[in-house]
Amino acid sequence: MKSDQLNELREQIDERLAALTTTRGGEIDIRNRLEEHQKVLADNQKRAKHWTEKLKKLALNELRHAAQRHH
Repeated sequence: MKSDQLNELREQIDERLAALTTTRGGEIDIRNRLEEHQKVLADNQKRAKHWTEKLKKLALNELRHAAQRHH
């Protein structure tokens, strides 16, 4: 191979490595955001469960009070 051909191949390799590095950086960012969203989702699910239980207890108490008023 000639020197020009080697230089051209090196440039192509460098360009592809730069593109790969950029892609990997984007992948890492996406994975980090996904992890953050999963944590928020888990937290919100816990909150929803907590408040659903509170609402059920409140509804039961209201039914008990209503039943006592009718007797």
